[in-house]
Parts: sequence; structure tokens; C-alpha cells
Amino acid sequence: VCPPGFQRWRLHLAYDGTDFFGWQRQAGLGSGDGQTIQGEVEECLARVFRAEVRTVGASRTDRGVHARGQVCHFDAPEYWGPQQAPGLEPETALRRLRRELPGSVLAVALDRAAPDFHARLSAVRKRYSYRLATVDAVSPFEARFVWCPGALDLRAMAEAAEVLDRRKLDYSTFSMGEPEPDYHGDVEKNVTLAVREDGPDRALVLVSCDRFLYKMVRRIVGALAEVGKGRLRPEGLDGVHRTAVPTAPPHGLCLDAVEYPAAFPAPEVRLTNPKDLSPPPWP
Repeated sequence: VCPPGFQRWRLHLAYDGTDFFGWQRQAGLGSGDGQTIQGEVEECLARVFRAEVRTVGASRTDRGVHARGQVCHFDAPEYWGPQQAPGLEPETALRRLRRELPGSVLAVALDRAAPDFHARLSAVRKRYSYRLATVDAVSPFEARFVWCPGALDLRAMAEAAEVLDRRKLDYSTFSMGEPEPDYHGDVEKNVTLAVREDGPDRALVLVSCDRFLYKMVRRIVGALAEVGKGRLRPEGLDGVHRTAVPTAPPHGLCLDAVEYPAAFPAPEVRLTNPKDLSPPPWP
């Protein structure tokens, strides 16, 4: 809960994660070692609100993963300075934040939030998409956002997705390392999963769940790609051994949306073309 004297804020972000070391702030990163999205955002927020700011993100996206629907919250002082001047209005804060952020990070929306809103704990579901190209190479203007594994049998991949879709299963096979129960939840998950075409030589893997294990989406995609290559059978995907599952590279993955109860309505998006950030439709 937001402490006395502070206002809780809700911030929606979109970013190209290629040149960042993931979302989460990391100690020990020097100026020549790259930056995290959380660290960059906090530095910019500190300049906007003239106070130290610590954010809490809905998802700890990995290095190279993108987002069009990341959500974070932070607390900022209600009043400024010894004269106790009123704090910033949301429109002003958003405009200043957009000027501070690098071009690869966009503040999509910003507004005051309920004091008990929590970007991670209040979330009920997260939606990801993974973009594939069934060719050997793509334009350099697209290469940051799509994986090119070559020819794939999309029908077999869709059949494999149906094996996992909306069934409560142990997803340990589709994770790396030991799970953190407080963050990742139980290893048994009920996942919504679909594979669909996305234009000529393109495909999308759509995945949603309340909480994900570490690298879970990328390993689901890796397993589906193995099916598409004929190296795994669609009907056996729910019993595949962990060593048979590769991890898909990060750059095809995007955090599309984080869903919350109606008690926590989303802030208004103030953009000329907000449709450019709309998540892909489900089939």
C-alpha cells in the first residue's frame, strides 16, 4: 500500500528490448555495460518528479524481449518542496517523461492509481506473443522482432498447441532453473495457447497465463518449433522431456498486455495512433 504523503502512479510502457539487459534493475552494470529498462525508466522518472523513484513491474522481461503492454507502479511525493506545492498533473508528467525517455522506450499512459494497486500482485493474467518467420532471413528492419527458424509445419504446431491449451499441467519441462514460488507461483499452470498464421511466411504463437515460470514462453515456442520441424510429435508435447525442449531466442517475444480486475481501470492512452500498439487478435 502507498505510504502516507505519497501518491501511487500507474505507468504503461512499450519498448524495443534489443539493446537492454532486460527489465529488472541490476547492480554492478557500469555505463559501458548497457542498461536495464527499469533502471532507465527510474532515472527518467526521478528527473520528472524531482525525487528518487522505485518502480515495480508486472513482468521481468528478459534481455532482448520486447513489450507493448508492460505495466509498472511507483510512489511519488504528493507535494513538492518546502512550500508544499501540489504535485504534477498526469498529462504534464506524461509529456515530460516522454521527452526524457530514449526512443526505444515509450510511456504509453500514466495516471494516478489506487493506493492498493500493485502492478504484479493485482494482475490476473499476462498475454504474450511470439513472432516467427518460416524463411531463412528477413529485412533488417524486421529482424529485431522475429525469429527465423526456417520452414515449419504450422498445422502440426497448431495441433501441438491444442494438446496444452486450457489444461492444467506441470510446466517444469518448459522452464529453466528453480522456480520462485512467490513470483512464479506453482509449477502447475492453466495456459491458453494458440498458433496462427500472420501473413505470408509469418506465424504467431499466442500465450496467456496468470503467472509464468522462468523462460516458460520461449521454451513453449521452442518445443512447438521442434514439432514444426518434425523432431517432436504433436500429441506427445505434454509428456516431453526437458532436455528435448530448446529455448527460442528472445527477440521474437513481446509482452502484449497485463490484465487487471475492473476495480483497477487502465489509464487513458494519449497517443495519435494507439492502434500501432494494439496486441495481435486471438484466433
